[in-house]
Amino acid sequence: MKLSFRVFFILLVSLTLIGCNTAGSNSGIMAYKVSDLMDASTNRADSFSGLVVAQQSKEIMKDETKVIKEIYVKEGDPVTAETVLFSYDTEAMALEVDKADIEIERMNNSITANHNEIQSLINERAQVSASQQFQYTLEIQTLEAEIREAEYNIRSKQVERDLLAASVENADVKSEIDGIVQTINDSNQGDFMGNSSNAFMTILQTGNYRVKGHINEMNISQLVVGSPVSIVSRIDSSQVYTGIVESVEMNNPEQSDDYYGMPTNEMVNSSNYPFYVMMDSTDGLFLGQHVYVIPGDVEETPKEGAWIFSHYFVYDDSGSIKVWKVDESKRLQLVEVILGDMDPMTDQYQVLEGLTADDYIVEPFENLEEGTSVTLVEGE
Repeated sequence: MKLSFRVFFILLVSLTLIGCNTAGSNSGIMAYKVSDLMDASTNRADSFSGLVVAQQSKEIMKDETKVIKEIYVKEGDPVTAETVLFSYDTEAMALEVDKADIEIERMNNSITANHNEIQSLINERAQVSASQQFQYTLEIQTLEAEIREAEYNIRSKQVERDLLAASVENADVKSEIDGIVQTINDSNQGDFMGNSSNAFMTILQTGNYRVKGHINEMNISQLVVGSPVSIVSRIDSSQVYTGIVESVEMNNPEQSDDYYGMPTNEMVNSSNYPFYVMMDSTDGLFLGQHVYVIPGDVEETPKEGAWIFSHYFVYDDSGSIKVWKVDESKRLQLVEVILGDMDPMTDQYQVLEGLTADDYIVEPFENLEEGTSVTLVEGE
């Protein structure tokens, strides 16, 4: 059976404390509330840290050749498709369009003038001697070359002019999706979810959320695209959702030993691969919420009553099962319990009699005695 990391930690601390006690003294024994131990089972060894993110985000890049005239939204504002986000200053571009029109007109006039000059030279060449006609031919060829060069320059200038005109007409930059303005910046400082971006503005799509997490080379086989997973809220373990692994980005490894500031159950300094979970329902979740992603299914409703791990049991020769429970005076007493169902996923047993979720218990180590005072460990 798998034990949670928290339970393993509890075991380690308790063993250390017991070992450090002098003979005949049991001071410093730590007792834990049953309900806290039940909540700890959610963070199993095969769970992954996750974050609720937008189904889609749209990054809007700033044209560095242009100057922004006005920004019409601020961070946190809701927007719809076609909402004007900001506009560029087009006054300088409009002047460039006019300048290009004048330049094109000048080149067209030079072409017309050269055509007229060529016709005059042709007429004059016909009236001179053969020895003089060669000079006229050279002048005509030079003018024809100038015409071809001017025609090429006109085509290039026309393309430039049309792009400028399009920029003037499209000075307003609009949102392509319904969402919320997440960031507005012109620096590479990242956003509140730890993403670094060169985008001037980022729009998060609203309405649909998904979960982003990271997986390691050592346990990547636990998450297969299309496989079912359960999503459990870190702040309320009764919030349990179901979903499907949508993608695992094997081509996008990230070197990190933490995930959004949270320690993970991955090996330090190993490559972590982002994965995404498509959820069946997102009711009650909010953007940026921290969750656990657990392969397979977990119970959708919290356990009722008291559930404890099997290593808390003490067995006697008569076959009865007991636990070390803390009484009202914060002293140990060994009480018999009656068990019910067993959860094989967490190695927890339901206690029907002898213990409640509000009681405190101690793991059964050697030299424990009834009446020994203990220290109660309050949950988070």
